[in-house]
Amino acid sequence: MPALIEVVSVIDAAPSVVFDLELDVDVHTASVRTSQETATTSSGRRQLALGDEVTFRARHFGLRWRMTLGLLGTVVTRALIVPYLRRLLRQRAAHIKYLAEAREP
Repeated sequence: MPALIEVVSVIDAAPSVVFDLELDVDVHTASVRTSQETATTSSGRRQLALGDEVTFRARHFGLRWRMTLGLLGTVVTRALIVPYLRRLLRQRAAHIKYLAEAREP
């Protein structure tokens, strides 16, 4: 059962700049440093492309996690992860906003 998390950010930058930053796994990693998160794409590229699968490794709730999830992940996601991810994604959005707006003349 999927969970919907929506984060809306107003960013004063060109959509192409924001989009490119959103696809960059290194930008993602920099935005969530406190969790020691890393992201690995199935293609090995640092810029996501259509069809890529991403595996995240991070420390959340004091535990090491490897996230590509599954059935158990669905239950855990609903109960614990969704509220936590909402906060983490807002933090990431603020980081993207900062980077994107810094690039605009």
